[in-house]
Amino acid sequence: MQIKDVLGAINRFGISPEDDFLTKNRKRFAMYGGLAMSFGALMWGIICLYFGMYEKSIIPFFFILLSLFNLLYFRKINKFESAVLSQTFFALILPFGFQWHLGGFSASGCVMLWGLVSLAVSLSFNDLRLSSIWLIVYLVLTVVSGFLDSYVVRNADPGLTHQSELFLLMLNILLVSVFVSILIMFFVSENKKSYQALERSKMQLIQSERLAALGTLSAGIAHEINTPLATIKAVAEEETIYGRDIFKRFFKIIHAVNNDQLEQIGQLILEHTLKKDFLSTPEERRRISELTVELEKLGMSNPRNYASKLVRSDFFSVPDVLKSLPNVLVTDLIDLLYIVFQREKNFGMMLSATEKASRIVRALKVYIHNPSESSVENIDLYDSISSVLFIYSSLMKEEVEVKLDVPELPKVSGYKDQLSLVWTNLIMNALQAMEFKGTIEIKAAKLDKFIRVSIRDTGPGIDPSVQDMILKDIVTTKSSGEGTGIGLSLVKKMIESQLGRIWFESEPGKGTTFFVELPVSSEK
Repeated sequence: MQIKDVLGAINRFGISPEDDFLTKNRKRFAMYGGLAMSFGALMWGIICLYFGMYEKSIIPFFFILLSLFNLLYFRKINKFESAVLSQTFFALILPFGFQWHLGGFSASGCVMLWGLVSLAVSLSFNDLRLSSIWLIVYLVLTVVSGFLDSYVVRNADPGLTHQSELFLLMLNILLVSVFVSILIMFFVSENKKSYQALERSKMQLIQSERLAALGTLSAGIAHEINTPLATIKAVAEEETIYGRDIFKRFFKIIHAVNNDQLEQIGQLILEHTLKKDFLSTPEERRRISELTVELEKLGMSNPRNYASKLVRSDFFSVPDVLKSLPNVLVTDLIDLLYIVFQREKNFGMMLSATEKASRIVRALKVYIHNPSESSVENIDLYDSISSVLFIYSSLMKEEVEVKLDVPELPKVSGYKDQLSLVWTNLIMNALQAMEFKGTIEIKAAKLDKFIRVSIRDTGPGIDPSVQDMILKDIVTTKSSGEGTGIGLSLVKKMIESQLGRIWFESEPGKGTTFFVELPVSSEK
């Protein structure tokens, strides 16, 4: 049998399949400690026989028998705690008893030093308090040995020379130092390996849980991706109608106006710019009412319908060219303006929907793997938030009021793409919590080196039973198909990657407010 086979048998001795890494290491450590003490006992048994101290050799050989019996008993009953406790007790007490029997410190070469091996083995108790008690017992026995030394010298003189006693002392110090050092190095090394193995297992488990959760939530993920695809489909279908209608109205107007009026119409279309601002529902109503009054003065029929088309094309007053045209052409021109600029908005919506679908895919990639390593940018908060509001404007009909209070502030430092996803998740969560009926209030303010954004909804609030978990992995209170459940955990991860933080305040029946703090950009 080779040495590696022997070591392999020792490593497997007493190990159960259900033992974890730490338990296996504790058992191996105690085993090696027992073998070290048995080696010392064998060495001292031989020394006693060499010097003719046959009676005194009984103690070390008896220790070997005790250790062997203890190991066999442990293998039979598989009770590690009791086995290692008894083995350590023998290893601590017997060296002192052997020293007293040999004739004290000098005559034994201070054989009590072998008790230090038991102190090292006591680390396998995995209990600092118990190891401390073992140390106290060792110190007490050392003091007792000092008081008894003169007595045992008189009653048990082995008749060794000074050189022999010095040799034994040197041998004990040398071997005990080596064994204790090896045991402690083994203990530290194996625990480090166990920790690394546990960390790897933990990461694999987290990854497996995430993948399993994504499989379970596949319907919700499909819903999240289908929403922008549905927007693109609806806009595309609308565009097929607009594409035909625009030429019909354009040619009708060309044949009915003079060159000056045609030039004014062309200039109006080319110079008009759609607003980036998000128009709240009350503001839109007010604008429509004002334009309705103006169109009534022009004698138009159904003025509110055409006022609505002008406002939705970002005209907040009647263009001068409309006032110079007969009513029959005014309606055609308003329809033409509405189609032209609605198409521009539609193309913007298609682009935004495409970007949203792409962000969802990237978000899943970030969730499964690591956060994006894209470069840090200086981001305008107003543009970042209002663009998300525009994407969801179709969901914020008359029953949702948005209050946006984001003044001109310093830019924040972060990842632009990820920040858009943060607002998307928080705003969508607020809408779903309110069941698309209520008020969303978004505010931003500068606080020292950070900018704080708050998003408040008037929904039912977050259930207190899940508040502690709401920002952790895979937690959702939504029904199947309403969301992935990974939103807030992903939001937290993204914000922290940008050196920011997120928290919330929620009261049942009174709504929820999420707070996001992001560092101000160093850009001057």
